[in-house]
Amino acid sequence: MENKDIDWGDHFQTPQHICEYMASFLPDYAGLILEPTPGKGNLVRVLEKHGIVQYPLPGVDFFELEKSPLHNRYNWIVMNP
Repeated sequence: MENKDIDWGDHFQTPQHICEYMASFLPDYAGLILEPTPGKGNLVRVLEKHGIVQYPLPGVDFFELEKSPLHNRYNWIVMNP
């Protein structure tokens, strides 16, 4: 099978218990958190308990975040391992 035939889709979601484990390394209030690969939002929902999460909206190129006034001012970047 060639790569062009693979449906990459949105099949690789971080499991809830891994999201919780990853977030456990953050302080209670982590400040501004970037999640550049939100998928269905499993990790985003957990991270929101620890701070303000910024992420690209569906269909928006990740690099569009560079236009944000908060660009390069994140306290943490957390994403699917």
